[in-house]
Amino acid sequence: MNLKDFLLPVIAIVLSVFSCSQHPDITETVFGDSLYLANIPPQPGEETWKFIEELQLPLWTKHAWQPSHPNDRQADLSEGITVKKNFPDPGQLLETAWVDLENFMEAGGVKSSEGKYIIESVPAPDIEGEAFRLKITKEGCKIFAGETEGIRRGIFTLEDEMLKAKGPFLPIKTIEKKPV
Repeated sequence: MNLKDFLLPVIAIVLSVFSCSQHPDITETVFGDSLYLANIPPQPGEETWKFIEELQLPLWTKHAWQPSHPNDRQADLSEGITVKKNFPDPGQLLETAWVDLENFMEAGGVKSSEGKYIIESVPAPDIEGEAFRLKITKEGCKIFAGETEGIRRGIFTLEDEMLKAKGPFLPIKTIEKKPV
């Protein structure tokens, strides 16, 4: 038996018998930071949690959009939108994103049904994962994606573009994004 084979078990036994505590006077087992959390006052009751009410408020209430007109390189959505949900969504995974778009448009004073501008979701097998492509024209916008997460990201990108434009306008262009 060599010295290495002898010392390793001896060191393991010594370490398990003697505590490595920073407080040598404490011999009981302490889990995590329970020793240091002993002096923290109790948490307030749920009835005092004001943030719960705030979380339940709608995200979009009223956009501070000033009356303006689109420029030549923007599509105008001010006369309302019509959404065509052509992307298969049997589990209704996109429902909250579509409702968010409706609420977003209504907060900007734009009708979210039976409008002139068409927003259409389209399956695109060549696009993978959460990636998407937006093809924005004067008449409408198509959101291409291979999966529901791509459509969701496309919807929120439309909202972001309108926030950047400070009005119900979209830049006429194709936007392609592939999240990492």
